[in-house]
Amino acid sequence: MRFRSGALILLLLFSTGCVRIFSPGRPSIPKAPLGKNQMAAANDYLKVIDYYDVQVRALDAQISIKRTDGYNTSAAETIHKEMEEKVESAKALTFERKFSELENVFKAIDEDIKRVKAEVKKAPRFGNEPAKKPVKQARKFLDDRDWVKEIRGEPQRSNKQSRYPTTLELRFFNPPASITQSMCWNSIGQAFVLQNPPSVETWYYQEDQTMYVFMETNSIVEQFMLRNELPENELGILLSNLCMAQTYSSYKLIYAGPPITDASFILEQIFGAKMRSADMFGVGAISRLARATAALPDLAVASVAFDTAFYGLNKLQSAQFDKLFDLMAIQNPEAVGVMFGVSNKEGFDKFYANVQAAGKSSVFLEEVKKIREGIDVDEVKGKKISKLIDNQSKEFKKRLQVLKKVSKWNQTMSPGKGEMQELASLYPDKDTEIYALAAPFRETILKITANFGILRRDLLRFKKQWPELVFSHKDYISIFFLLEGVSFHDKPLPNGGNVEEPDLSFKVVVKMMQGKYDPPVFVKESEETKIKNANRYIDEVKEYRRLASFGIIFPFRLPPGRYEITMFITDNLRAKTVQQELIWQISEENEP
Repeated sequence: MRFRSGALILLLLFSTGCVRIFSPGRPSIPKAPLGKNQMAAANDYLKVIDYYDVQVRALDAQISIKRTDGYNTSAAETIHKEMEEKVESAKALTFERKFSELENVFKAIDEDIKRVKAEVKKAPRFGNEPAKKPVKQARKFLDDRDWVKEIRGEPQRSNKQSRYPTTLELRFFNPPASITQSMCWNSIGQAFVLQNPPSVETWYYQEDQTMYVFMETNSIVEQFMLRNELPENELGILLSNLCMAQTYSSYKLIYAGPPITDASFILEQIFGAKMRSADMFGVGAISRLARATAALPDLAVASVAFDTAFYGLNKLQSAQFDKLFDLMAIQNPEAVGVMFGVSNKEGFDKFYANVQAAGKSSVFLEEVKKIREGIDVDEVKGKKISKLIDNQSKEFKKRLQVLKKVSKWNQTMSPGKGEMQELASLYPDKDTEIYALAAPFRETILKITANFGILRRDLLRFKKQWPELVFSHKDYISIFFLLEGVSFHDKPLPNGGNVEEPDLSFKVVVKMMQGKYDPPVFVKESEETKIKNANRYIDEVKEYRRLASFGIIFPFRLPPGRYEITMFITDNLRAKTVQQELIWQISEENEP
């Protein structure tokens, strides 16, 4: 929608109330004339068109005011633009004396007027409408493990332990009669034996060193955990009852806290009432378990931080990366081709064409190309290429291994000096040139790493309300968020595994502050942007709940002035939106 001077005057005059513009009713549409009456009829048609011109300006003003008040009028603007084009088309038809076509155009314009008014009336506030309906997540376990998975994610396989139903023997120094007279008492071995104890599973999260213990339960098993200390006579009665009821229902979370147990030892702590730490069970554990299995809280911004150096550093490291690997592609096209093209046919074809254009030839790359163009499925192609690599020389494999490490510096944020020196040593005739390109690349990655350390510290202050912030009009502003109440979903990986990630999108609305008593004026609004690489560098937990983190470059370069910045973050899985409002002062130069 074009912002006309007329609309601006109306905006200033009527910003506190409804816009009412005097406009007479539409003149009647004349009949298509014959012969000498065409000039007079054209004037009559132009009167109708003048009426529509007034309507265009009036609706333009209404849309502008509605938008300035914080409403999303994009649907009305689209129809309004179509309406303007039809009015211009009507003028052209009138001047060309094509009167017979005008009646249908006028009908279409009348319909557009109704549609624009309807869209203006029902326009939502920015950020109020979810991107989609909530996505119902499939439950994997159908028990307490699903709740923990939703709020924490499922840990890696190496951080999960299980104890399946194998015989459990409990020994007592002086067992009471309720135990020795039980059918589960083994008088020869002097032990209480459960032939079918409940299965146990433990999940451990390294980021906050918390262990979750899940166990199959029944009504008798749960009585062992009602109190942290069990008298011997009560323990004996419970064990005697459990001996007769060794069938269980689904897994239940029985412990959440520091790793003071494991899947093997937990059964002795429960059924033998031994080595229980303070508040491991009983009243002290109730609130802890409630927090650990509570539903997700409302979507909210937990923390926000800003950076103006990241954009430039990231752009610099990207250019340095390209220069280094352009040189490596000349020195070792086979290894570079494997790294950047094997899993991507288009990428490999482009790289192979560049090698051919440079007058290079490689039997290895030709073999890879034949495999890539074959009829096998990708998994089989990958195995064939891996076998081809295994048949190469030790020197080739060594160069490929080091190149892979260096190529991942901008992902691991851990550029080893030894890796840089090793890379240069593998190409003695170009070691000085390689070192000269790799060293600044490494230094830039280290600066980015240091910047992330500062951002991490700022985010962990959990500060979301900021005073007026001052930036230079030359700054590229990066914004980093920690969010709570975010839902994650399983994303399948090509290797058959899964990774859990959120589905977030970001949008910003910018308004300019005009004066102490004047409302802010709408300036611009960004497209809704999908967030990629969430939780890539910052992985935090707060009160047993993981937080989602992401960073994004502010989409606009603003001229000097004072602005109201409203950012909308949507969790598309939960169909919930949260907004963050800030005041920014954009100056000619940075101010202290």
